[in-house]
Amino acid sequence: MKSNSYIKFTDEQLSKLGNSIIYLYKKTPNLSKTKGLKLLYISDLLYSHRVNSPWYNTAKENLVLDLIESEKVNTTEFVIDLGKLVEHNPRKMDIYNQFQEAN
Repeated sequence: MKSNSYIKFTDEQLSKLGNSIIYLYKKTPNLSKTKGLKLLYISDLLYSHRVNSPWYNTAKENLVLDLIESEKVNTTEFVIDLGKLVEHNPRKMDIYNQFQEAN
């Protein structure tokens, strides 16, 4: 049976999404599935990896952007402030800060 999806992802995007899910749950083992999915929604890869995004700026500032984009490296230990994605929305920023404090 074929499952209908509202969003079509390429194989590369699905791989990145899967890696993001694995990383998220390794870093926050007590995270519920619902909260995990909400965090993934907030930090949508297509949105969060765009030019001038927190991910992009962190990679560029730490001189690893070219290495990541050329796939010479696929991970780093640099901390990305994902709060930048929701800082324009006080309610979302409050939820983000509460999550950060709890974990």
